Amino acid sequence: MKKYTILMSFLPVLLCSCSSKNVNTEEHVDARNFKVYNSTTPSPDAITPLLTETTTAPPPKRLSYAFTGNELELLLDEQVVKTIDLQFPAEDPPTENDVVISDFDLDGYYDVFVYYYGHPDNLGDYYTFDPSSETFKESESLNEVGRFMVVNPDNTLSATYPVGNIERTVLYKWEDKKLKAFEKREVYPDIFDNTKTHTDVYKYNKFDQPYLDETIIE
Repeated sequence: MKKYTILMSFLPVLLCSCSSKNVNTEEHVDARNFKVYNSTTPSPDAITPLLTETTTAPPPKRLSYAFTGNELELLLDEQVVKTIDLQFPAEDPPTENDVVISDFDLDGYYDVFVYYYGHPDNLGDYYTFDPSSETFKESESLNEVGRFMVVNPDNTLSATYPVGNIERTVLYKWEDKKLKAFEKREVYPDIFDNTKTHTDVYKYNKFDQPYLDETIIE
């Protein structure tokens, strides 16, 4: 059973600062928005709570995950808090490349995205952390999108995937705990000049329907 470990701070992310140190490349695996340490002992510099005179930081909990056959176990301080049944064939079991840890709902806690087998069109399921019960629950808003999204520096989320010969990127933002699309870009080659590309930029109206705002030819 392989286990992968990160630190999970129970202070909001905005109240934390992180420092880094040199780590031998054999000791960790780089993932999308975090480092997963192969050892169950996390890097002491992985997260440093930011303290003020009026706040007291609880000890950070250690979030880890492990694959047991066709199941993904999510653990806090070595205790299983969520078991997810994965539909992977026995001859091709899941690996760390099938799991992404990030704060997708921007509440200051790590969440989990699990790809479907083979990563078809970046599809998968989201599980967000519920601090009141200290477990992970399926996210209705995120799973309405149902495909992997990158959390951008401006707190928007973006999903990129192919549609035929079109590369589509949809931008989302959180409003009143709902995830709403606000822009869509579709990039495709010019049918008469393959040295040029078209980018159709769509905006969304108050009914959440996209409309073409502009076309950029480069």
